[in-house]
Amino acid sequence: IFAIEWIQDSSNFISSERLVIKFQNAPQLGVEPPLELKSRTNIQKIISNYGYATLKPTFSNYNEFTQRHRDHDLHQYYNLQFSKSIDIFSLQKELKNIPDIDLIEFDFRLSINIIPNDANYSSQWAHNNTGQASQDGGGTVGTPECDIGSEQAWDITTGDENVIIAILDTGVNDHSEFNGRLLEGYDFINNDTDPSDGNGHGTSCAGISAARGNNGVGVAGICWDCLILPVKIMSNDGFGEDTQIADGVIWASDNGADVISMSLGGGGNVSYFDNAIDYAVDNGTVVFAASGNDDAGSISYPSAYENCISVGALSPCNERKTFSSCDGENSWGSNYGTGLDFLAPGVR
Repeated sequence: IFAIEWIQDSSNFISSERLVIKFQNAPQLGVEPPLELKSRTNIQKIISNYGYATLKPTFSNYNEFTQRHRDHDLHQYYNLQFSKSIDIFSLQKELKNIPDIDLIEFDFRLSINIIPNDANYSSQWAHNNTGQASQDGGGTVGTPECDIGSEQAWDITTGDENVIIAILDTGVNDHSEFNGRLLEGYDFINNDTDPSDGNGHGTSCAGISAARGNNGVGVAGICWDCLILPVKIMSNDGFGEDTQIADGVIWASDNGADVISMSLGGGGNVSYFDNAIDYAVDNGTVVFAASGNDDAGSISYPSAYENCISVGALSPCNERKTFSSCDGENSWGSNYGTGLDFLAPGVR
């Protein structure tokens, strides 16, 4: 594990030590061995002026790729990784002259989004809004019936253990609300099978999704009987890299996720993340992401990718969460605009 140096480019942060290259005539990973840097003298000649580098497939399970993975071009992506910060923009321009390179893309840094932190069911206006939402600074607010109608839905189903929800976040800690339903996940930050949460954000997101309901303690999640697949793709300080998050999307889908939930955003459009989501959807996984917390008129990535369902934040008063919405939290607002699919309760 090494510390990546991030540089600011406009409103985004990108890695100054890594580029993602899409090759035209790449080996059929899963059948053929990956490209090796030593066989690419044209690349070596260029990067020799920048320092030591390695070239390896962007997606970690490349040895298990099937034709479906390859149909989405996932075998064509490689990380060009340097051991120190370099002039990443100059290198990108130089590599564009190599004929069999399709794309040269950056690795953006993303950050977690704000989520509600309700203490018990009676204050969970998202399930049943009676005007009881706690307003920042005191008092209660809310528009009755501005909610998701959970109580009516629970009369029909409280979920099913055949449904797996993958939480791609800062990890998920073991918790009494998840007893018997927390699957073995993966930690892409430390490359091990212990996706523990040192931040709390991912555990909270898992609780909103699937905390056990009707058990007399804590809060009620949406899907009481669904299984939770923890995938740690954000560090404990709340940041993550596009390459690792996209890797987590493929891993989650390949490990049985019916739903992928990402309460995170930032960065820009990169084809390898877009293709990873396309693959997951083609593989039978539904992918959701938050629209962003900048109060901007454009939604953030990854929610802006075509096959990712973009979810904005609704206030308790049947309005988009803004700096001036009734909840009283004046430090953030929910992104909106082209590509937004719907709003869901997202504050207090």
